[in-house]
Amino acid sequence: MQLDYVPHKRLFVSVLVGMVIVSVGTACNETASSTPKADSEIENQSFDSPRKQSNAQSQDMKRRNSMTTEMLGQELQRARVLLSQANEPLQEVDPELPPENIGALGGIGFEVKNPDVKLSIYVFEYQNQHADAVEKLMAQVPQEGTRILHGSNGSLLFFGHTRTDGPDGIDAKFRLGGLASAFAGQE
Repeated sequence: MQLDYVPHKRLFVSVLVGMVIVSVGTACNETASSTPKADSEIENQSFDSPRKQSNAQSQDMKRRNSMTTEMLGQELQRARVLLSQANEPLQEVDPELPPENIGALGGIGFEVKNPDVKLSIYVFEYQNQHADAVEKLMAQVPQEGTRILHGSNGSLLFFGHTRTDGPDGIDAKFRLGGLASAFAGQE
């Protein structure tokens, strides 16, 4: 940590793992002729009380939660719009697993009948969370005689499956593929 003293101003620069934080405070009751304080004296001074810091953190969390809620609604609507491009009679249902069980912020499920296809769309804060979620979802679906597709579109994760071992297997496989393609959008 490097601390520099500037008359009439206190400038503290802290370098933390690739981030630079700069705090500037106006020095009260000091003149240009005052002598610099020892680094240990400056380092121990606090510009914000613990209560003020706690309130700022609380406000930041509230702002983040409201942004997350807003983002979640927008992303779920984006998923609906993407899937509507497939022109399939989708019925909204619960997703394969509850979103909180796989680390997602939220999710929705869809079904299409005759041939049956089930899919779930989840919203994650980070796309790198998708792989772990897919593993958990794969464990919920029988592997034999089942076609499973999954993919990402930004924060959205698509997980769909259908049975391919019956008389409607080929149609079901193509229906699932069409939904996955619609989910991909214009990529």
